[in-house]
Amino acid sequence: MSYLSAGTLLRNGKYRIEKVLGKGSFGITYLAATPMKMKGSLGEMTVDLYVTIKEFFMAEMNTRSADGTRVEGSSVTLVTNYKRKFMREAENLSHLNHENIIKVLEVFEENNTAYYVMEYVDGGSIDELITRHGSLNPAQTITLVRQICKALEYMHANFMLHLDLKPKNIMISSKNQVKLIDFGLSKQYSESGQPEESTSIGLGTPGYAPVEQSQFRQDGTLPVTLDVYALGATMFKMLTGTVPPESSYILNNDTFLYDSLSKTRIPLPLVNVVCKAMAPLKKNRYQSVLEIDNELSKMNVDERAALQSLNVVSDNVNGGFQNTPYTSGTPYGRRAPAGTPPTPPPYKGHTPTGTPHTPPPYQRPTPMGKPQTPPPPPPSSGGQGPKISRLVSGGAQQKPPLKGDGDKNPKKKSKIKWVILAVVLALLVGVAVLIVMNISSKPQTHFIETGGDSYYNDDDGYDYAVEEEGYEEDEEYDDDYAAEDEEYDDDYGYSEK
Repeated sequence: MSYLSAGTLLRNGKYRIEKVLGKGSFGITYLAATPMKMKGSLGEMTVDLYVTIKEFFMAEMNTRSADGTRVEGSSVTLVTNYKRKFMREAENLSHLNHENIIKVLEVFEENNTAYYVMEYVDGGSIDELITRHGSLNPAQTITLVRQICKALEYMHANFMLHLDLKPKNIMISSKNQVKLIDFGLSKQYSESGQPEESTSIGLGTPGYAPVEQSQFRQDGTLPVTLDVYALGATMFKMLTGTVPPESSYILNNDTFLYDSLSKTRIPLPLVNVVCKAMAPLKKNRYQSVLEIDNELSKMNVDERAALQSLNVVSDNVNGGFQNTPYTSGTPYGRRAPAGTPPTPPPYKGHTPTGTPHTPPPYQRPTPMGKPQTPPPPPPSSGGQGPKISRLVSGGAQQKPPLKGDGDKNPKKKSKIKWVILAVVLALLVGVAVLIVMNISSKPQTHFIETGGDSYYNDDDGYDYAVEEEGYEEDEEYDDDYAAEDEEYDDDYGYSEK
């Protein structure tokens, strides 16, 4: 077993190991409990206070004894040097007193290795939060990054660099408070810009370290641009859910960042902040974290609503994030990893506090040449700066419709007119077609005289012979027609003989 088992006691029973929180190349982090007595007017009681204990343990160099407590291999010179640096890290941290930086309680040696005790953050890391949500929306990202900026500003003002900033090294409590942790690569500088040690700067983590960090040369200044690049890379991971490529790739593909961020629903000003913070050349980056904080502050985010949407809760046993049933779909079309993570609410833009922005309903494209009147903008907040909901479309403000436009729904009225016109036109065409069909269906006959007989010829090709009506001069009347007593009755009612 390469780690301390649950129930192991340290510092003569002062701390009791509960479980492993994480492992790294240079140490193992545990959740531990320390008993505390509380006194009241009627009595006293003992309660457990949870803390975090980090144990120095080089995974490639150290082993553990058969009883699972004592660390072996610490006599190697390399291990000894790193253990000394591990204890110095704790001492440097103890000098920092900021609400967004983890607090160190004490450091001690035991089991042939070193430990230091820190406050316990009950919410988990930002990396775990990204994994559960798939990514963070712009409001959530801006809110968390502004807290990170405050911590880095404080460190830089005290001549210290973090040098390994990334989502895994940023914790968030159940009170939605950010805490920077893991200062293993941090470096303390003097006021003149000289490092307190002659050792070189660590390489950092691929994807979060700029090109110059691997071959950095001291020039008598505090190279805060190293942390600036790592902060920009952290924002990239928050917004996209993916680790950025190594800085050498970005150096040779100068449009990668912009193209990757523009594919999502990220406001253009926020895209520009990330691209500038991760500029391959340090002279093109922000020269301080304060500049990034000032840019983000102009975006006027409802931070309270953004933090509440993260669903961070305290859970000392099962982890720090609320374990609610997963519903399909994640912000911006990205699928979250398997599991049962909570789904954050969709990004609603940044309107005045308590006023969610409702996007306008979908409208079909209008015919060519007929401009479409845009929907009115959300209520103004009294000139507090541009809203993210407006910045999503590139910063252009929407023009409200003019007054007196007539019917409340002119589109519906116009549609009815077109339907009526189409019906009338269809009826007229139908009548015309019926008339033409009726005329064409009648047979055409032609009278033909051929001497003695007459013929009627129709269009079907048949000839009919008829006798010509008439009287010859020598014709004699038939007895029936020659009767003298025949009376003729006409239409006037009298007869003649």
